[in-house]
Amino acid sequence: MIYMGKVAITNLRSKNKPQSAFTGTKTVFVVMPFTRVEQRIYEIFINEIDYHSLKEEGSLCVKIPKSKLQEFITHKQIFIVPKTMIDKPVHFVEFYAPTKVYCSSPLFTDVEFDGNDFVFHTHPDVAPYLQDLAPKYAPYDLDVIQSLKHIYAVPLYKILRMYECRKYKTFSYDLIELRQLLQVEKGTLLNLHHFKNLTVEIARLAITKHPTHPIDFEYSTNGSFDNYTVRRNCTRLYFRIKNPTYHPLPLSVEDYEKYWYVFRSGIV
Repeated sequence: MIYMGKVAITNLRSKNKPQSAFTGTKTVFVVMPFTRVEQRIYEIFINEIDYHSLKEEGSLCVKIPKSKLQEFITHKQIFIVPKTMIDKPVHFVEFYAPTKVYCSSPLFTDVEFDGNDFVFHTHPDVAPYLQDLAPKYAPYDLDVIQSLKHIYAVPLYKILRMYECRKYKTFSYDLIELRQLLQVEKGTLLNLHHFKNLTVEIARLAITKHPTHPIDFEYSTNGSFDNYTVRRNCTRLYFRIKNPTYHPLPLSVEDYEKYWYVFRSGIV
């Protein structure tokens, strides 16, 4: 399992969240300009962090065995792709208002190979975000994330799990916010028809038809699902999770100790 957590702040936008649950908090979503292969490495990196040893300041060194990477990427990619991630910044944004950016920083400053393990050195600016993770929200299986082949299916799956585990069946984002969360490159897929068909719809098919952990959901341009009509000049997409599969999360200290090594990825 991977878990998504939260850190404290004030002044959250309210329209996408249950009022009683999230007053006085911020929920940070990690937006990454990574390719699908780089996403796979990122997910493995998050799961290999020893969260008990994190410090509030300074960089972090995380060792990932070569054999672990070989489970998800090819031998050729192992020695090329990690280096391409060094200078790419990640953006820590507000999950409920994604145009608000808390921090933008490269995740890694260096990646080394010692013969058996790849050693990832994190940027000092990301330490506070890693430090504040907590095993409270949205579990999902690492193998499920790695099995999703479409690049936009990964962030959308995380978004759906975020709401599903809060027992929240409906939510919406305007197109600018959704493009931010799905990590759509600026200046591309500006046409609504192309955006829906090449991002949301392909991701929907991958998620709803997943062989082991599907999430059945639908979306519309006008907020109506039972009597759907296409809205012209649409600026927002509305989502509804049709059959939530919520399960209680382990929150005890004992469970924390048990699951710390497989925390979460993408949302903090």
